[in-house]
Order: sequence, then structure tokens, then C-alpha cells
Amino acid sequence: MKKRVLLVLSILVLITVFLGFKQRENFSSLFAETDETVNVDDQTLEITSIRDYLEFAKEVENGNTFENWEIELNADLNFQDYRDLKPVGIQEDKDPIVFKGVFDGNGFLISNMHMNNPDGYAGMFACLGGVVKNLQMRDSSFVGKKCGAIAINTEDAAIYNCFVDALVEGERVGTIVSLLSGDIVNCVVSEGELYEALRKGGEQLCYIKEDCNAYLLNQNLMYTSDFFSDTLLDRWIDAENSVMLTNENTDLVQSILVTINASGTKLELQGYFSRSQEKWCVALPATYLNKELYVEVFLDTGKTLYLTKMPEESEVLIDLGYTSYPVSFLSAENMDTLYISLANQKDLAYVHENKYEEIPGIITVLEKDGTVGYSVLQGFYGHGNDSWHADKKSYNLKFDAYVDLLGMGANEDFALLAGCRRNSLMSYVVSYELIKEVGFDYAPEFRLVNLYVSGEYVGVYLLAEKMKIDRNRIDITNIYQKTLMENARSLETYEYQKEFTKNSSEQKYYYAGINNPKDITGGYLLEVDNEDYGPYDSRFVTSRNICVVLKRAMYSSKEQVAYISSFWQDFEDALYSENGINSKGKHYTEYIDMESFAMQWLMYELEQEISLNSSIYYYKESDVDGDGLIHACHPWDMEHSYVLSEFNEQVWHTGENSDALEGFWNMLYMHEDFKAEVARIWKQVFLPAVEKMLWDEPIGMDGGLKNLNWYRQNIVDMHHMENSRWLSLYPWDKLLTIEEFLRIRVETLSELL
Repeated sequence: MKKRVLLVLSILVLITVFLGFKQRENFSSLFAETDETVNVDDQTLEITSIRDYLEFAKEVENGNTFENWEIELNADLNFQDYRDLKPVGIQEDKDPIVFKGVFDGNGFLISNMHMNNPDGYAGMFACLGGVVKNLQMRDSSFVGKKCGAIAINTEDAAIYNCFVDALVEGERVGTIVSLLSGDIVNCVVSEGELYEALRKGGEQLCYIKEDCNAYLLNQNLMYTSDFFSDTLLDRWIDAENSVMLTNENTDLVQSILVTINASGTKLELQGYFSRSQEKWCVALPATYLNKELYVEVFLDTGKTLYLTKMPEESEVLIDLGYTSYPVSFLSAENMDTLYISLANQKDLAYVHENKYEEIPGIITVLEKDGTVGYSVLQGFYGHGNDSWHADKKSYNLKFDAYVDLLGMGANEDFALLAGCRRNSLMSYVVSYELIKEVGFDYAPEFRLVNLYVSGEYVGVYLLAEKMKIDRNRIDITNIYQKTLMENARSLETYEYQKEFTKNSSEQKYYYAGINNPKDITGGYLLEVDNEDYGPYDSRFVTSRNICVVLKRAMYSSKEQVAYISSFWQDFEDALYSENGINSKGKHYTEYIDMESFAMQWLMYELEQEISLNSSIYYYKESDVDGDGLIHACHPWDMEHSYVLSEFNEQVWHTGENSDALEGFWNMLYMHEDFKAEVARIWKQVFLPAVEKMLWDEPIGMDGGLKNLNWYRQNIVDMHHMENSRWLSLYPWDKLLTIEEFLRIRVETLSELL
């Protein structure tokens, strides 16, 4: 039994209160007769009357933050007879006192709390640095320059399980808080729109509308944060399933586990609560939807329920007596699955905290026809730079030997692209289909796959070949491999050096003292990257501030960097000259493979990819066993492609549009011979390929182009799986956008070319 703190006042105050104060006294006069403050001798303070509340407020005003205290409201408080109320912690001409304790409303109601302070603060707490929970507030109003019903300002505060029905007006207002630093979870507001509340609050904000059902309300709480696990026993429900607060203990589903048998190996699949489906879901590999499955349901009370999903079922119900929890089973029968088991009990959370650590494991490949295969995974680690900040992240796969993964050609390295930002999963797919159809050299293989990591369903991913020099990738001489054979010691042990050119932006970064092979003219894999290169990558910067990284050749020698930087600079000087000839008398076409450059230019122009400061790839063949030219590679990063905007009817890279990206891309099109090559390739190659992509009839030949309508017919299940896991991703919708986008671009480019 918690002890109630006795509030001791002097006899004079008691007499004064008895004689002079009536029910309608205001906040300021109540404490005017004495300087005495609340005498506290325990870590719990009970409030059962308005007087208790006002004395608590006075104590905070006098400087008591109540840190590590719990303030318990154990009665409804109706302030209808009180005027001139002030926020708890407010001080005249001073910064407010931050309340750092826990204010537990215990489901009781504060009503008719009215504050009118147009030039100042209005709200229950002036500054909340603690917790307010399980509180109901109705029929109240707060008018001020800055106001929020629960708090005006917050410092790492937590507000959860609260209901607020209040009028809030002012310059900087919020229904619950004016300025949020912290979390609002499982709170109901009767006024204002849900999305406006979300906009005001930040990532962990979880407002719920008053008409939300109790089941979804609890699941939102469960989904949002483990920090609030102590509130899982609070349930908002009455007999009609409408929203209200009680303190009844109830069971909530905490996790779901399904075990499948993959050719004798048992694999565990974790269920997940889907925000879009508003229920628990389990994603299944192809062929498993029509099998009998063993299901374990773990409740927050420690109980475990055991269920069986029968072959004909796509949904089962978890019956808890007072309610039933539906569990939906999803599968895409035309997709392969990668199941990655990380070593040493590592999971995705660990990967996200240690992006570059190559974590070993086993990868189980469950093909759509039921075939199961296994490979040893040398490393699973993060992929991407700016995109790494997205919720759905990309990853890399590194094997300790050559693996022919899903028939993509044997290799050691693959990428798993999330396609998260700008809903770009299908942007990658359509781009890669076009890249193969128009005939880019070394066009990449790719597969759409379901991905599980340590039992967690991560979503639909694009499994793609990575850019590298290799017999199954870019098949040219690899100068870096030849360099390794010329040196007895590890290349990383050589000294890293920087070289700058006076009165120019030209720079070179290399490793000094490395022994070179006889031929250093190629081949090189180059990436134009002005943003995301590593600080110790071998690279060079041209006189026009174009940064070029020697990709997958981090430890390159001084001579190699000097050679390739000089070759590129000579090409650039010729390109930027009016007649296309540099000071050495050489034309820019003597340095490049014109056709590949025109194809790369067209691909970026067609799709209006705006991310052109990194991930633009080229390779240079050796003068000895190749053509000695720089070749443009197929586009790699298509995350910002196919975005409808007011600029879709413009041409970006011709130099004719003031909004176009300036420099390198425009300079190419300034030359008549390049312009003619672009026009030829558009008419002969690109236009027929894009028209096939837009045909009304589905095209889906094995090994050939699969067009938009083929994907429409074959990604319905994939669309539902992806959207169930990632609320903001809609692959089907993106296909509709791509179709509209391509029709506009075809008309625009055909008119130009």
C-alpha cells in the first residue's frame, strides 16, 4: 500500500483557508498566504483532490523537479470552479522548472481545466522532462502563444496511454504537446487529424484517433517501442470495443514463430505486426503456403500458445477469450527466397550497428520450384551510403568461393538492393530489363527475392551482380590482380600519399612504392563519385572538380593513378574544347567508346536519374590486349529514377535548358558527332525497347525482356508481401508511375531526336 504524503500547513493557513476561501478560489491566491511548501518524505505522492494538485504545482514552482518520484492521481479532478490556472512549473520572468517525475493518471479524469494566456504558456506542464501516462483530459481549453494540453515544452519526455479532448489555440500549438522532444505513444486525440499529429511529433509518435478499435490500439503500442513494455497490461476497451482506459490485465501477442522444413533443415520464420494489414503476418517462401505448419505464439504474460496452420488456410485466429488475433500467411509463388543464418547468434540489429563488419553464416536458397541449396557465406554486411539511413537497408553478400547464385553466373560478390527510397524497387527492375534489351555490354543479371536474416523477414529485394572486373562481370584485364602478383607484401602496408597541383583543382591519391606490372594501361574500373568515396581510396580529381575513384583497387600505385588520371584529364580537356580537340591535338573520341557513352547518356536522360554525383561507372581497357578506350557502363544506382514531376517534358542534358545539370553531361551533347550518335541509338535501339516495355500485351520470354504488363500480372503477391512489411512501399503503384513516366519521356525524346 503506497503511503500518502501528508501535506502540513500552518494553523494560520488552515484558519485563513477555512474563513476566507470558498470553492471558486483561483490558483494564485491559494498559496498567497504562506511560503510553506509540500513536505515530502516518500517517493510517492498521492493526489485525490484539487487542493492536492495545486499544492503539488506550487512545490514544482518552488524548484522541486520530483525526479525519481511517482505522482499518483487517484480521483477525478473537475476544475470548473477554478480560474487563472497556470502550467505546473511556470515561474515569473524565469525559465520554467522541468518536471522529471512520473505523473500516473491511473485512468482518472481531469476536466474543465482552462487556461487563457494569449502572450504566454498554456498547458498542464510548462516543461515535461519525465513521464505522463494513463491520464484522461476532457472539456478543457488552452489558449496561449505556446500551448499543449499535456505540456508546452518537453525534454526527452514520454507521454503514453493518454486521452485528450481539449481546445488548443495559439501560435505554436499541439493537441498533446507544443514542442516534442521524446515520445508520444498510444495516445488518443478526439480533435485534429491523425496525420497532422504525426507531422508534429517525430519518429516515435503514435497518435491514435478516437474511433480506432482497441485491437489496433494495442498492436500499435506493441509495435512502436520496447521502451513502453510496462504499459502492455493497460488496455483501451469496453464491452462495445470502443476506446477507453482501464487497468485490466490482458494478454497481448508479443511474437510469433513458424518452423518450416527445408529438405531436412528446420528454419524458423518470425512473424511481424503489419501496419498496413493491421494484423500479424508471416511471410512464407514459395511452395510453403499450402503446407501444414507449426505455429508458436508468445504472449507478453509469458504464456505460449501452440497452433497448426492447415494446408488450405491462409489465416488462423489466436483465440484469447475476450478477443481473437488474426494471423495472415503471405507468399509469392513465383519468387525465390534467400534465408541467411548469421554466425554467433548475430541478427539484423547487430548488422545495422556494425555496417562494415563482414559477418559469416550459411545461406539457404529456397527456389520457387521447391529446390533447396546451401552455401557458406563469408560475409554479410551493409551496402550504400546515404541510403543506409533508410529504414529498409541494402546489404552485400560475400562468399569464400565462386557461387552460381540462382543461375546468375558464378561469382563471390552480390548486392541485395532494398529499393526503399522513392519506392524504387520496380525502378531498378525496369531499368535492368531495359539495360539488357538495348544491349549494354556486361548487362547485369538480377533476381527479385524474398529475404530472411536470422529468421526475420526483411522484405522483397533485388539480388544483383556487383560492378567488378571478373570473367562473369566486366571481362577485361584486371590490373589490380596483376599488381598483387608483383608484390610480396600486402598492398595496404604501403604508404598512402596525396599529391596536389598548383593553381588547379587536380589531385591524386595513391600508395607509394608499390611494384607495377609491365602494362599499366588497363584495365581499370572507374567510378565518378563526388560524394561517397572512402578517405583512403585511390582516386584523382580533375581540373574541373570531377572526382574519379579507382573502384575495387583501393591500394593503387602512384604510377597507375598518374597514368589513368592523365588519360582522363586529356579526354576531359578535349571534351570541353569547342572543337573537341585538346592541346595535344587529339579529339575526344580518341579516348572513349562513343557508342557506350551515348547509351549511358540516353539511359540517364530517359529515366531522369537525378543522383549523378556518385555511382557512375566506366572501365578502360588495356592498350595491349584491349582497345585502350574508356567505356561507359550501364547505370547502377536508379533509386531516383521514374519520378513524375513538372520537368518530365524537358530534356536535361542538352545544354538547352537552364535547369539541366551542367558540365560533363551537357558538354557531350554540345558536339554534333555525339548528338548524331545519340539520335541513331535512340531510333534504332532505345525506342523499340521502350515501346515493347509499354505494350498492352504481356511479354515474358525466358532470358528476354519482361515488360510492364508481365510484371503487373506477376507481382501481385509480391506487392502485398512488400507492403505488409514496409508500409510505404507499393511496387504495383510504382509500375503505374513508370508507365506514365515512360510515355511522357518517349514523346519528349522522340521530338528532340
